[in-house]
Amino acid sequence: MEKDIDKISQLLRQEFPLIQIEQLKTVHPTDDDGLWFIRWPNKKGEVQIESVNGNCPFIIESTKFNKSLQGKTVEDVVAKTRSIHSEFFLD
Repeated sequence: MEKDIDKISQLLRQEFPLIQIEQLKTVHPTDDDGLWFIRWPNKKGEVQIESVNGNCPFIIESTKFNKSLQGKTVEDVVAKTRSIHSEFFLD
């Protein structure tokens, strides 16, 4: 069954084909691996989205600002990630 993170990744890659989306690699099976890093080529910083099970809701944070956002739906996560990109990552 497809998870929300798969849908989020697909939608972001449609808009930003070179985007890098990488799940946290854990060392121990009991470690929480519900964190994904979103990076744009040639840009400093990243957006992190976090969910216990890869489904909404997600906590959305970035190295570019000091607050947490919540994405309640796939579309909400994509829109907020896009907004962070356009506000903080464009030259």
